[in-house]
Amino acid sequence: MVETWKNFKSPEIWGKLMNGLDFLPEGCTGKRKVLVLGSYRDEKLLVELCEHVNDYNYCAFLLKDLKCDLNPLYVLKFLLIISDRVFHITEELTKHGHIFEAGFVSMAQEFIDKTVLFMRKGLEPSYMVTKGMLRFFEEGKNLFFYEDRNELFELAGNIAAEGV
Repeated sequence: MVETWKNFKSPEIWGKLMNGLDFLPEGCTGKRKVLVLGSYRDEKLLVELCEHVNDYNYCAFLLKDLKCDLNPLYVLKFLLIISDRVFHITEELTKHGHIFEAGFVSMAQEFIDKTVLFMRKGLEPSYMVTKGMLRFFEEGKNLFFYEDRNELFELAGNIAAEGV
């Protein structure tokens, strides 16, 4: 893993990542960028949330939008670096990618500081989630619970409208 991070800023890898930014629409220049993370089990929800957040002068995108033939760790770290904000959606607590993403976000304070966690009400977080990612988040500040899709969109819209 140490070797992996040594290579992250190499001109070859960084160049491939920068070239991969072609996925950002032309209208993204000057807009704040928000990376939307979550379970791709309900990818439609994530895509629609991106569209909703874009109404607030953001350029929202998903992890899978950057297409390049590099280690997924490079891609995730790169997108976390270039994003002004991260919306992490936790719909369910099974073995989907959002658990991996949560661990990765928790690795660096700079990523934690730009992340807002939206968690569906009624989930019973595992010990790993409770002692891992959740300890960095405070309800009402960067942790919000939602009942349904409408409440999620309302909360995300309010945060996007604040421009924080």
